[in-house]
Amino acid sequence: MRQASSKRFLLGLTVAVMTALVFMVATPSSSATTLGPNGEALTLTITPVNSTTFTVTLTIDTSVASFTLPGSFINAGGVKISSSATGSSQLTVFNGATNVSGMFTFQAGGINASGCSGSGAGFVCSGANAGQGSYNATGGVMTFSWTITTGAGGANAIDSVKVEYVNANGQKVGAIVSQFVPPGSAPPPVPEPGTLGLLGTGLVGIAGLVRRRFRS
Repeated sequence: MRQASSKRFLLGLTVAVMTALVFMVATPSSSATTLGPNGEALTLTITPVNSTTFTVTLTIDTSVASFTLPGSFINAGGVKISSSATGSSQLTVFNGATNVSGMFTFQAGGINASGCSGSGAGFVCSGANAGQGSYNATGGVMTFSWTITTGAGGANAIDSVKVEYVNANGQKVGAIVSQFVPPGSAPPPVPEPGTLGLLGTGLVGIAGLVRRRFRS
């Protein structure tokens, strides 16, 4: 009887340990949406890779009824998640389901009337290459994704987005979006592999001690 009870206990402990590890390894993210000054819907999603590296996605929805610049083009999109960004790169740019990454050039810094400005601590920007085309026309959803590495403080909730629109001649139209996006649920840092290893070793040790106790 005691042996059967021990096996049931060990089985339950194993399930609990595996569940805890799955939840710790799962990558959390935060996401928030706000309306910009031209009526666009702006969604900022931040997913931690580790404690100082994040995948950041800006979604610009100009298909909403509130959008006030029909016939325009998205010339540049940018974000800031920390004033201490130490390195970053463009991952992808999508217009709807079409990958248009090759039509945009990455640059550190914010946005002004000419597109990516090259200045502004913590900002990253992807600007359209010379010439306009259907790849960045409004009336749909455009999604920018970057990898951003920060200082030791990580993402510090200074979540800001920038967007610039131009007409078919490349001239700025409407307001340059410079919008604070209220943070969603703050993403906790992803545990380092060493931390997970120590946790797993400790839990296995506890299980061994319990097993020996039931045997004695």
